[in-house]
Amino acid sequence: MKRQLSVTVLGTVQVHDGTAPVDLGPSKQRALLALLALQVGENIPVGTLALALWGDNPPPSGSHLLHTYVARLRRALEPGSPRHGRTNVIASSPRAYRLQLYADQVDLTRFRRLAEAARELVRRDRRSAAFELLVAAVNIWTDPDLTDLRALLPGEEAVAALRREWVSACLDLVTLGLELDRPAEVLATAEHLAAAEPLHEAVQARHLTVLARTGRRAAALDRFAGIRARLAAELGIEPGPE
Repeated sequence: MKRQLSVTVLGTVQVHDGTAPVDLGPSKQRALLALLALQVGENIPVGTLALALWGDNPPPSGSHLLHTYVARLRRALEPGSPRHGRTNVIASSPRAYRLQLYADQVDLTRFRRLAEAARELVRRDRRSAAFELLVAAVNIWTDPDLTDLRALLPGEEAVAALRREWVSACLDLVTLGLELDRPAEVLATAEHLAAAEPLHEAVQARHLTVLARTGRRAAALDRFAGIRARLAAELGIEPGPE
């Protein structure tokens, strides 16, 4: 059964069994599933999970609640298995749980594999092939702002780090598109990235270059004026050489 499951965290946190959505229950249960999916295949201590779910002030029944959430998730993910046999997807070890799925069943893992494979191809100077893999990697993200994940896990550093992975992959894609003289193909990515990272100078520089290389020089100049004004107002600096 596990082979039919697919997990997404790079948009709405959800699980599908084939094409059918799985009801993951209330927000804390969904948050727990998300935590396990962010480190799929790894044992995550109960204490680490509790800290992520409740911070420094867990409820008195926190440990019991966590085990209840696991039991309910197991029932949702393996409805056809007997109660004590529902350990094929969420496995247990002493004081820890892990999401036991294949790498391609979680969108985050697919993204990371594609992005790393693309970087390896760049190192081997196979840039066109790397470009296609990066396009596929970036397209896996249905919500780069990770709205659902942030709401489920507020303040969780892993979520902020994950968004930085999106920025890095998009920046690699735009840079490669410029190197391959394919600016029109990365224009949408460059625009989305520039809007998401208004004070990231490398991001803004690539966006200006893409605009200029796609015949939008006036828009590039207007954009540059806006960047200069924002840097001055918010950081008190002038744009760097790039």
